[in-house]
Amino acid sequence: MKHLFLFLLIGSINLISAQSYSEKYNDLYKRYEYFNNQGIMIGYKYYDSLNEVWKYKDLSQSEQSTYINPIDINLLEKALSSKQNRYDTNVQRVQNAITDIQSKIWSLSFSDNTKTTINARFKNETLHYINSKKFDYSSNSMTNQVVNYLYSEVKTIENEESSTATPKNENLYEVPKKNVPEKNEALDFLKYRGGYKISQVSEYSFENKNWVLTQTDVGQNLFYYAGNYLYFKRGNNSWLDRKLDFKVYNSYTQTYYYNTPYGDVVISEDFKVVTLYDGNINNCSKKYEFIIEAFDKNIYPN
Repeated sequence: MKHLFLFLLIGSINLISAQSYSEKYNDLYKRYEYFNNQGIMIGYKYYDSLNEVWKYKDLSQSEQSTYINPIDINLLEKALSSKQNRYDTNVQRVQNAITDIQSKIWSLSFSDNTKTTINARFKNETLHYINSKKFDYSSNSMTNQVVNYLYSEVKTIENEESSTATPKNENLYEVPKKNVPEKNEALDFLKYRGGYKISQVSEYSFENKNWVLTQTDVGQNLFYYAGNYLYFKRGNNSWLDRKLDFKVYNSYTQTYYYNTPYGDVVISEDFKVVTLYDGNINNCSKKYEFIIEAFDKNIYPN
Protein backbone atom coordinates (compact mmCIF):
# COMPACT_ATOMS: atom_id res chain seq x y z
CA MET A 1 0.00 0.00 0.00
CA LYS A 2 2.85 2.31 0.85
CA HIS A 3 4.42 1.60 -2.52
CA LEU A 4 1.14 2.39 -4.30
CA PHE A 5 0.77 5.75 -2.46
CA LEU A 6 4.38 6.61 -3.16
CA PHE A 7 3.82 5.90 -6.83
CA LEU A 8 0.74 8.16 -6.91
CA LEU A 9 2.58 10.89 -4.99
CA ILE A 10 5.52 10.77 -7.39
CA GLY A 11 3.09 10.86 -10.29
CA SER A 12 1.34 13.91 -8.86
CA ILE A 13 4.63 15.69 -8.30
CA ASN A 14 5.81 14.83 -11.80
CA LEU A 15 2.53 16.17 -13.18
CA ILE A 16 3.02 19.38 -11.21
CA SER A 17 6.55 19.76 -12.53
CA ALA A 18 5.44 19.07 -16.08
CA GLN A 19 2.90 21.87 -15.89
CA SER A 20 5.39 24.48 -14.59
CA TYR A 21 4.21 24.60 -11.00
CA SER A 22 6.51 25.91 -8.30
CA GLU A 23 7.27 24.38 -4.93
CA LYS A 24 7.84 26.31 -1.69
CA TYR A 25 8.51 25.00 1.78
CA ASN A 26 6.30 26.49 4.50
CA ASP A 27 8.35 26.39 7.68
CA LEU A 28 5.39 27.43 9.81
CA TYR A 29 3.22 24.48 8.76
CA LYS A 30 6.17 22.15 8.00
CA ARG A 31 4.97 21.30 4.53
CA TYR A 32 5.74 21.76 0.84
CA GLU A 33 3.27 23.95 -1.03
CA TYR A 34 2.68 23.99 -4.79
CA PHE A 35 1.58 27.03 -6.81
CA ASN A 36 0.51 27.42 -10.42
CA ASN A 37 1.90 30.11 -12.71
CA GLN A 38 -0.77 32.56 -11.42
CA GLY A 39 0.63 32.20 -7.90
CA ILE A 40 -2.40 30.26 -6.64
CA MET A 41 -1.69 27.36 -4.30
CA ILE A 42 -3.13 24.19 -5.82
CA GLY A 43 -1.83 21.65 -3.31
CA TYR A 44 0.61 20.78 -0.58
CA LYS A 45 2.37 17.73 0.82
CA TYR A 46 3.09 17.05 4.45
CA TYR A 47 4.73 14.28 6.43
CA ASP A 48 2.42 11.98 8.39
CA SER A 49 4.69 11.02 11.28
CA LEU A 50 2.17 8.48 12.61
CA ASN A 51 2.25 6.41 9.42
CA GLU A 52 5.72 7.65 8.44
CA VAL A 53 4.62 8.67 4.95
CA TRP A 54 4.31 11.86 2.89
CA LYS A 55 0.76 12.83 1.98
CA TYR A 56 -0.46 15.18 -0.71
CA LYS A 57 -3.56 17.43 -0.49
CA ASP A 58 -4.98 18.49 -3.83
CA LEU A 59 -6.66 21.94 -3.63
CA SER A 60 -7.31 22.46 -7.32
CA GLN A 61 -10.54 20.42 -7.22
CA SER A 62 -11.93 22.30 -4.21
CA GLU A 63 -12.24 25.63 -5.99
CA GLN A 64 -15.88 26.57 -6.52
CA SER A 65 -17.32 29.51 -8.32
CA THR A 66 -19.93 31.65 -6.60
CA TYR A 67 -22.83 32.97 -8.61
CA ILE A 68 -23.73 36.56 -7.84
CA ASN A 69 -27.16 37.78 -8.79
CA PRO A 70 -26.95 40.77 -11.12
CA ILE A 71 -28.04 44.15 -9.70
CA ASP A 72 -31.51 45.25 -10.69
CA ILE A 73 -30.54 48.64 -12.14
CA ASN A 74 -34.14 49.74 -12.64
CA LEU A 75 -35.06 48.98 -9.04
CA LEU A 76 -31.93 50.74 -7.78
CA GLU A 77 -32.66 53.84 -9.87
CA LYS A 78 -36.22 53.95 -8.56
CA ALA A 79 -35.01 53.72 -4.95
CA LEU A 80 -32.44 56.49 -5.44
CA SER A 81 -34.95 58.66 -7.26
CA SER A 82 -37.49 58.24 -4.46
CA LYS A 83 -34.89 59.18 -1.82
CA GLN A 84 -33.79 62.22 -3.82
CA ASN A 85 -37.40 63.36 -4.22
CA ARG A 86 -37.95 63.07 -0.46
CA TYR A 87 -34.75 65.01 0.15
CA ASP A 88 -35.75 67.83 -2.22
CA THR A 89 -39.27 68.01 -0.80
CA ASN A 90 -38.07 68.09 2.81
CA VAL A 91 -35.39 70.71 2.15
CA GLN A 92 -38.13 72.88 0.67
CA ARG A 93 -40.24 72.24 3.80
CA VAL A 94 -37.42 73.54 5.98
CA GLN A 95 -36.93 76.57 3.73
CA ASN A 96 -40.66 77.30 3.81
CA ALA A 97 -40.60 77.12 7.61
CA ILE A 98 -37.69 79.59 7.75
CA THR A 99 -39.51 81.99 5.40
CA ASP A 100 -42.69 81.68 7.46
CA ILE A 101 -40.84 82.33 10.73
CA GLN A 102 -39.04 85.40 9.42
CA SER A 103 -42.31 86.75 8.03
CA LYS A 104 -43.97 86.31 11.43
CA ILE A 105 -41.04 88.01 13.18
CA TRP A 106 -41.59 91.18 11.17
CA SER A 107 -45.31 91.11 11.93
CA LEU A 108 -44.76 91.12 15.72
CA SER A 109 -46.08 94.12 17.64
CA PHE A 110 -42.60 95.16 18.76
CA SER A 111 -40.34 98.00 17.71
CA ASP A 112 -38.18 97.58 14.61
CA ASN A 113 -35.12 97.37 16.85
CA THR A 114 -36.57 94.44 18.79
CA LYS A 115 -37.69 92.64 15.65
CA THR A 116 -34.24 93.15 14.14
CA THR A 117 -32.73 91.64 17.28
CA ILE A 118 -35.03 88.60 17.16
CA ASN A 119 -34.34 88.06 13.47
CA ALA A 120 -30.57 88.41 13.99
CA ARG A 121 -30.59 85.91 16.84
CA PHE A 122 -32.68 83.51 14.79
CA LYS A 123 -30.11 83.64 11.97
CA ASN A 124 -26.94 83.73 14.06
CA GLU A 125 -27.98 81.16 16.63
CA THR A 126 -30.74 78.88 15.35
CA LEU A 127 -29.95 78.77 11.63
CA HIS A 128 -26.21 78.67 12.29
CA TYR A 129 -26.75 75.55 14.40
CA ILE A 130 -28.97 73.91 11.77
CA ASN A 131 -26.48 74.64 8.99
CA SER A 132 -23.58 73.29 11.03
CA LYS A 133 -25.23 69.85 11.22
CA LYS A 134 -25.55 67.27 8.46
CA PHE A 135 -29.17 66.25 8.86
CA ASP A 136 -30.59 63.52 6.63
CA TYR A 137 -33.42 65.40 4.95
CA SER A 138 -34.41 62.28 3.02
CA SER A 139 -35.90 61.20 6.36
CA ASN A 140 -39.37 62.61 7.03
CA SER A 141 -39.06 62.11 10.79
CA MET A 142 -35.74 63.97 10.91
CA THR A 143 -37.20 66.83 8.87
CA ASN A 144 -40.15 67.05 11.27
CA GLN A 145 -37.71 67.38 14.17
CA VAL A 146 -35.79 70.17 12.41
CA VAL A 147 -38.97 72.13 11.60
CA ASN A 148 -40.26 71.76 15.17
CA TYR A 149 -36.87 72.89 16.48
CA LEU A 150 -36.98 76.06 14.34
CA TYR A 151 -40.39 77.11 15.65
CA SER A 152 -39.50 76.21 19.23
CA GLU A 153 -36.25 78.19 19.19
CA VAL A 154 -37.71 81.34 17.66
CA LYS A 155 -40.46 81.27 20.29
CA THR A 156 -37.80 81.08 23.01
CA ILE A 157 -35.93 84.01 21.47
CA GLU A 158 -39.14 86.02 21.21
CA ASN A 159 -39.95 85.41 24.88
CA GLU A 160 -36.45 86.40 25.97
CA GLU A 161 -36.48 89.62 23.96
CA SER A 162 -40.04 90.57 24.86
CA SER A 163 -38.98 91.62 28.36
CA THR A 164 -37.04 94.53 26.87
CA ALA A 165 -39.21 95.01 23.80
CA THR A 166 -40.52 98.41 22.79
CA PRO A 167 -44.13 98.76 21.49
CA LYS A 168 -44.34 98.75 17.71
CA ASN A 169 -45.33 102.37 17.15
CA GLU A 170 -43.09 103.93 19.76
CA ASN A 171 -40.16 105.92 18.37
CA LEU A 172 -37.45 106.41 20.98
CA TYR A 173 -35.92 109.31 19.11
CA GLU A 174 -39.13 111.36 19.30
CA VAL A 175 -39.54 111.00 23.06
CA PRO A 176 -38.29 113.95 25.13
CA LYS A 177 -34.73 113.32 26.27
CA LYS A 178 -35.57 113.22 29.96
CA ASN A 179 -37.95 110.30 29.32
CA VAL A 180 -35.61 108.22 27.16
CA PRO A 181 -35.14 104.85 28.89
CA GLU A 182 -31.68 103.72 29.92
CA LYS A 183 -29.59 101.93 27.33
CA ASN A 184 -29.90 98.18 27.09
CA GLU A 185 -28.03 95.43 25.29
CA ALA A 186 -30.79 94.76 22.76
CA LEU A 187 -30.39 98.22 21.24
CA ASP A 188 -26.69 98.90 21.65
CA PHE A 189 -24.98 95.54 21.12
CA LEU A 190 -27.03 94.18 18.23
CA LYS A 191 -24.24 94.77 15.73
CA TYR A 192 -21.73 92.90 17.91
CA ARG A 193 -23.51 89.56 17.97
CA GLY A 194 -21.23 86.72 16.85
CA GLY A 195 -17.84 85.14 17.46
CA TYR A 196 -14.51 86.78 18.26
CA LYS A 197 -10.91 85.90 18.87
CA ILE A 198 -9.47 87.05 22.18
CA SER A 199 -6.06 88.72 22.05
CA GLN A 200 -5.52 88.51 25.81
CA VAL A 201 -7.12 87.35 29.04
CA SER A 202 -5.87 89.06 32.21
CA GLU A 203 -6.58 87.50 35.60
CA TYR A 204 -6.76 89.68 38.71
CA SER A 205 -6.99 89.00 42.44
CA PHE A 206 -8.43 91.48 44.93
CA GLU A 207 -5.72 92.07 47.54
CA ASN A 208 -5.45 94.89 50.09
CA LYS A 209 -8.38 96.72 48.53
CA ASN A 210 -6.74 96.68 45.07
CA TRP A 211 -6.99 94.55 41.98
CA VAL A 212 -3.61 92.89 41.37
CA LEU A 213 -2.70 91.32 38.01
CA THR A 214 -1.75 87.68 38.64
CA GLN A 215 -1.65 86.14 35.18
CA THR A 216 -1.88 87.04 31.49
CA ASP A 217 -3.03 84.49 28.93
CA VAL A 218 -2.44 85.11 25.21
CA GLY A 219 -3.30 81.59 24.07
CA GLN A 220 -6.09 80.34 21.83
CA ASN A 221 -9.07 81.97 23.56
CA LEU A 222 -12.48 82.45 21.92
CA PHE A 223 -15.59 84.47 22.68
CA TYR A 224 -19.18 84.52 21.40
CA TYR A 225 -21.83 87.13 22.18
CA ALA A 226 -25.47 86.14 21.69
CA GLY A 227 -27.40 89.00 23.28
CA ASN A 228 -28.79 87.43 26.43
CA TYR A 229 -25.92 84.96 26.63
CA LEU A 230 -22.17 85.14 26.28
CA TYR A 231 -19.89 82.16 25.70
CA PHE A 232 -16.15 81.88 26.21
CA LYS A 233 -13.52 79.20 25.65
CA ARG A 234 -9.99 79.19 27.02
CA GLY A 235 -7.39 77.03 25.30
CA ASN A 236 -8.47 73.40 24.96
CA ASN A 237 -11.14 73.70 27.64
CA SER A 238 -14.84 73.35 26.86
CA TRP A 239 -17.10 76.30 26.08
CA LEU A 240 -18.64 77.97 29.14
CA ASP A 241 -21.58 80.35 29.18
CA ARG A 242 -23.21 83.04 31.29
CA LYS A 243 -26.83 84.13 30.96
CA LEU A 244 -26.94 87.92 31.05
CA ASP A 245 -29.51 89.85 33.05
CA PHE A 246 -29.10 93.55 32.26
CA LYS A 247 -28.67 95.68 35.37
CA VAL A 248 -27.54 99.21 34.52
CA TYR A 249 -25.62 101.40 32.10
CA ASN A 250 -22.87 103.56 33.63
CA SER A 251 -22.54 106.72 31.53
CA TYR A 252 -19.41 107.79 33.42
CA THR A 253 -17.41 104.63 32.64
CA GLN A 254 -19.43 103.93 29.46
CA THR A 255 -19.96 100.33 30.47
CA TYR A 256 -22.90 97.96 30.78
CA TYR A 257 -23.43 95.95 33.96
CA TYR A 258 -25.10 92.53 34.05
CA ASN A 259 -26.05 89.98 36.67
CA THR A 260 -25.36 86.30 35.93
CA PRO A 261 -25.74 83.13 38.03
CA TYR A 262 -21.94 82.96 38.37
CA GLY A 263 -21.06 86.59 38.99
CA ASP A 264 -21.29 90.07 37.51
CA VAL A 265 -20.26 90.91 33.95
CA VAL A 266 -19.18 94.33 32.67
CA ILE A 267 -18.97 95.13 28.95
CA SER A 268 -17.44 98.31 27.57
CA GLU A 269 -19.62 100.39 25.27
CA ASP A 270 -17.20 99.93 22.34
CA PHE A 271 -17.26 96.16 22.93
CA LYS A 272 -13.48 96.03 23.31
CA VAL A 273 -13.31 94.73 26.89
CA VAL A 274 -15.50 92.18 28.67
CA THR A 275 -14.84 91.58 32.37
CA LEU A 276 -16.15 88.53 34.22
CA TYR A 277 -16.29 88.56 38.03
CA ASP A 278 -16.47 85.42 40.17
CA GLY A 279 -19.22 86.96 42.30
CA ASN A 280 -20.84 90.28 43.07
CA ILE A 281 -18.62 93.09 41.82
CA ASN A 282 -18.49 94.61 45.30
CA ASN A 283 -17.67 91.37 47.07
CA CYS A 284 -15.49 89.00 45.06
CA SER A 285 -11.85 87.94 44.93
CA LYS A 286 -11.18 87.37 41.22
CA LYS A 287 -11.98 88.87 37.87
CA TYR A 288 -11.06 87.99 34.27
CA GLU A 289 -10.62 90.69 31.66
CA PHE A 290 -11.12 89.59 28.04
CA ILE A 291 -9.67 91.85 25.33
CA ILE A 292 -11.90 91.41 22.27
CA GLU A 293 -10.07 91.15 18.95
CA ALA A 294 -11.36 90.57 15.42
CA PHE A 295 -14.82 89.27 14.55
CA ASP A 296 -14.73 85.74 13.10
CA LYS A 297 -17.86 84.27 11.53
CA ASN A 298 -16.43 80.75 11.91
CA ILE A 299 -16.38 80.94 15.71
CA TYR A 300 -19.44 79.37 17.30
CA PRO A 301 -19.86 77.48 20.60
CA ASN A 302 -20.40 73.73 20.27
